[in-house]
Amino acid sequence: YSIFEKKKIDIFRVILGTENLKNFNLNNFFLRKNIIISLDFNGYEKKWFNKIKSLKKQPELIFMFVRKVGGRGIDWRKLKLLITYYRKFNCIMAGGIKYSNQIRMLKNMGFTGVIVSNLIHQHISRDIKSLDFNF
Repeated sequence: YSIFEKKKIDIFRVILGTENLKNFNLNNFFLRKNIIISLDFNGYEKKWFNKIKSLKKQPELIFMFVRKVGGRGIDWRKLKLLITYYRKFNCIMAGGIKYSNQIRMLKNMGFTGVIVSNLIHQHISRDIKSLDFNF
């Protein structure tokens, strides 16, 4: 934070990924603003569910499906359970989004945002390939 304060930058977000986070007292992280928790689904996510639900401050949450990154599909049933349980949080979905129409479906479910990279790369690659560079 001090780097941002020295440079007078106030538009930034810190994302805490649970994948490598060892400290289970998450309330310590919320002494400052702009904190997002990335709940990384990598086999250890169950221990974080109650920790996040019991936080004094309700952060934004990213549901990061690590094994689904690259457009490997969305577990819709799991997402419906998660968004129901964490509805009071601002929830962002990441990992598994393959088609642009899935973004609208996630919005209709109650997600406030998505993180997509492969979908964007696919569209950029497709558009670049269709350009004619012959003059």
